[in-house]
This record gives sequence, C-alpha cells and structure tokens, in this order.
Amino acid sequence: MVGRSFFLPLLLTSLVLLFSLGAFIMVYETGEQKPIQPTESKVIAVTTTAATSQSQSSMGDLDIVVGLRTGKETLHRAQVQLQTFLKGHDKIVVFSDQGGELEGFKIHDVVTNLPYMSSINKRDNGTNPLDDIKPVGGTFGMKGWERDAHKFLPGLKLLYEKHPNSKWYIILDDDAFVNLVSLSHFLKGHDSDKEHYLGNAFVFSGCVDYEPKPAFAHGGPGIIISNGAMKKIQTVVDTCIPKYKDCWAGDIRVAICMKDANIYASGGKMQFNEGPDVVFYDQDPCESPNTFHKMSLNQIRKLDKLMRDSNFKPTMADVFREFRGYNHSSVIPKMDYEIGGDPFKKRTTEDEFGCMVACIEDAECASFSFWVEKKQCSLKRRPGRQEEKKGYASGYIGERYKCVPAS
Repeated sequence: MVGRSFFLPLLLTSLVLLFSLGAFIMVYETGEQKPIQPTESKVIAVTTTAATSQSQSSMGDLDIVVGLRTGKETLHRAQVQLQTFLKGHDKIVVFSDQGGELEGFKIHDVVTNLPYMSSINKRDNGTNPLDDIKPVGGTFGMKGWERDAHKFLPGLKLLYEKHPNSKWYIILDDDAFVNLVSLSHFLKGHDSDKEHYLGNAFVFSGCVDYEPKPAFAHGGPGIIISNGAMKKIQTVVDTCIPKYKDCWAGDIRVAICMKDANIYASGGKMQFNEGPDVVFYDQDPCESPNTFHKMSLNQIRKLDKLMRDSNFKPTMADVFREFRGYNHSSVIPKMDYEIGGDPFKKRTTEDEFGCMVACIEDAECASFSFWVEKKQCSLKRRPGRQEEKKGYASGYIGERYKCVPAS
C-alpha cells in the first residue's frame, strides 16, 4: 500500500499529461455474420459504404488472379468482398461447392463432380444446418469445414485454366481481406517465372506418414503462388486430388501436392491470420498490411473505406487507429495480462502503477508489462496485444503507435 500511495500523485499527474496529448476514443460497431440456411440459394443484398468508386486495379498493373473460395451457405461473405475491396478487379475466379452467379462472376462448382465424392460425407440436406455450414476461420469436425478442404486443389487447377499467363495467384477465404496494391508492391521483389509458394508458413500433423513434413501456407490469410509454381503443379495436381482426399485440411493438401512437384513454402509478408481488431501490433507502424483473416462483414466494409480514403496505402498505424482506437483507459494496468515482444528497456518499479508512469514519461514507450513477483517493468515500442498471464499487469498508449516517415 505504501508503494501505491507514493505513486498516486504521479499517476494522476501522468494521466493529465496523457489526456493532453489529444487522443480520442474511437467507437465502432462490429458486424455479426449470419449464415444463410442451407436450403436458401439466394444471396443477401448488401450496400457497400466505399468512399469512392475507384478500384484497386486503377492503381497500376495488378497482375494477380484472386481465387475466391466460398460455400453455398456463405455466399453473403463473398458478395461483400466483391462489392468492396475486390470491386473493379477483373481477374477473379469464384469457386465453391455449388454453381451459380455472384456480382457478375460465375460461381464454379469444383466439388460436386469430383470422382470420389460418392464416398465422402455429403451435406445433411438441412437436417443439421449449423454443422453443415462452412464456418468462419475453420472449425474442426464440422462437415462444412471438411467439405471446404476438397475445394483447394481443384481451385488451383481452375485458376490456371482461366488465367494461364498471369504472374501471380492468391487463394482467398471468404472472411479475408486483401490489399492488392500493397501485395503487388511486395511481389515485385519476386520473379513470377520462378517457383514461389508464399504465405504464413506453419507445420502440421497427419495427412502423410513421412518426416519431416513440409511447411504449409495457411489458407486463411491467403495462399500466394507464382506463375512458375502454378505451371509446375499442373503436372501433378490431377494425381494429388484423389491421392490426398482424406487429408483433413485443404491448405495442407496444397503443401503436400507442392512437395510432390518439389516446391516448398516460404514466408509471405504482412499477412495476418486474425482480424485488425485483435492482431498483434508489433510491426513497423509505417508498413502497409497485405491480408487479414477472420473478419466480420462490417470490418471488411470499414477496412475497405480506410483503404480507399488512404489511396490504397493504409499503414498499420492507420489500421490500429481505426480498429483499436486511442483509448485513454488502455494505459491503466490490466491485471493478469501481459503484452509480449522484446522490451527496449527494463527497470525495477514498486508496482504496476510505477511501471505505467515510467512508460508515460518515456516518449519511446508505447506499452509496458509488469512482472509482479520480480517487480520488473518492461517498456516496449509497440502496443502489441494484451494476453492473459497470471502475475503480470500491462497497458499501452495507442497514440504513440504512429507512422513518422523518415526525413
């Protein structure tokens, strides 16, 4: 109690200083995704809130084919993508487990006529609709998610058939967002004639009995493939489709089929397997994000507007401000939560409030974590993300995560 009493005047003074920085609280609504029931074949009419009709394709040569992977019950997600950040981009191939038309694009059914379909679990014809729907972000054990796995390899084949001469291809989930302008800028550093298979690389279990298993590019934030790699995988994809039909995840099927063609995954850049409201903000605030995943429909609309308002060059600082906001209360220590990442400075303080004051008084500090047992205060340059951890306290100063271009 002595330590807390000692730091209380400093706390009040520091909070006054913090409020004077001109931060504001950003309030926004999150949109809940409501799946269409399996018996419905129509899509929901959605109005886009884009600030301008300008498209990403108007920003230059974006020779990227978007393979939009969706499902019968989740067409409303793909519809919003086509009405917002994909609007005006003509190199789009929509593929699903049912044919049709969406926003002027043909929906290609890549599942129904697979030669082995009669031997796998089919949909329940509406008797168990929630279990049968393709879920958000992937949920193990659901028929809709299992059925989604069968779309990846036929989708790869379809993309190349439709656009054999394009430089790049990305397979995108229907709850994901891609900034084609920033992605195109990143891909300029790679030769599309060479064999590139890019994305968030992870290890996996099952599917094949050999070791070591190849890394796979996670399907959520997007699988990026060069023309060179796409051309080569066509030599084995017809064999891979039935060969790996029992593998539990479609993006893993892509990885092991790529291995059959002697192609291996390497890391992409600024691809996030989470939405902008929860992503770990430890990147350079001046960097532009390429993809996000697990996004609600309202988040997609909101990020699309931000992208257009920033001339398709939003920084991570812009995204942070829009989705996390500058909230004064975030600096107050949150007990049993830690913010990860390497500190630029460590010091000993009496308690978590002393650590908070140390962060406020250091202009470089955007977040802090306090280890209660050791009285260790770690100061960090990025706001990061608070995650539960017993015996710690943490807070952040959002307005210090900003892009200051080099002079």
